[in-house]
Amino acid sequence: MKNTTSVTVKPPQFTPSGIISVLFFIALFGIVLTSKLPTATGPVLFLKKEFLAGRESLFRFQDTGLPYAPFEAYVPKKGIISFLTDKPYDPFKMAAEQLQAAQGRLIPLLLNSAPVEPTAILFCSRDEIAVARIQETGYKPVAALGNGKMMAEKKT
Repeated sequence: MKNTTSVTVKPPQFTPSGIISVLFFIALFGIVLTSKLPTATGPVLFLKKEFLAGRESLFRFQDTGLPYAPFEAYVPKKGIISFLTDKPYDPFKMAAEQLQAAQGRLIPLLLNSAPVEPTAILFCSRDEIAVARIQETGYKPVAALGNGKMMAEKKT
């Protein structure tokens, strides 16, 4: 039989950085356990109740497609129409965001930024600009919705 020697276990050595780390985590754990979250009262609680109740009309102000709602009565349900803004379409300008917001609101209708479709939505900042865009693109106004917003048809 072989002789085996037992290995003595050394007690852990505490270094100053190790002690500081352990104290830090103990303090952090204590803070988390004893802290309280602020209560949700007032408007936050009201909004939460409205959201859970399914009343979405309160949150409509955040709808980016809301300015395009007046056009829904004039546009066909399906098909393709032109969407014209102050300046001709440039994917790197604000008109691109307007086109995307309008497209999201008027689904399943497709919007084309080129003035080639028989029907067009004009979404300009002023009436004068809308009239100028109608004249330069060959459309005639069908319905004026005010403040540079119009429905137009291609002149025959």
